[in-house]
Amino acid sequence: MGSVKNISHISFITPCNSLGEHYVRLAKWISQAVKLGQEVVLIHDSSKIDEINLLSKLKSEIRSPRFITKSGKYGNPGDARNDGLKLSTQEWIVFIDSDDQPEIESYINAINLLKKTETRIIIGEFQKFDVKTNRNYRNPAIVTGK
Repeated sequence: MGSVKNISHISFITPCNSLGEHYVRLAKWISQAVKLGQEVVLIHDSSKIDEINLLSKLKSEIRSPRFITKSGKYGNPGDARNDGLKLSTQEWIVFIDSDDQPEIESYINAINLLKKTETRIIIGEFQKFDVKTNRNYRNPAIVTGK
């Protein structure tokens, strides 16, 4: 992990209805975000007992006031994201899907650039090339001020 200067305060809002399918990836990037001082709001849309147990496990592994979770029955990611907006406390908002693997430092760096302008929203795509697997990963990016 490279050094990040002028750390921005971001709320990463993530709707999720299948923790089991994405658990390892979620745990990895959420841990990284929290270690870098960012907030993660995970809105969990499932009432299945195994999913509730996984959420409890994730919360016990990532013990931080910057990791906020809420469970409910939303029915669609849009409603879950809207509820996440109500819980977020940071100046900048980033929506992340549960199957994404965001590069947290890239978002922080992008927002630090935004702060130097009068721009309040950025839409784009981050790309990462994995030399081990010879694969290119793309993550859409929409960042906005609260």
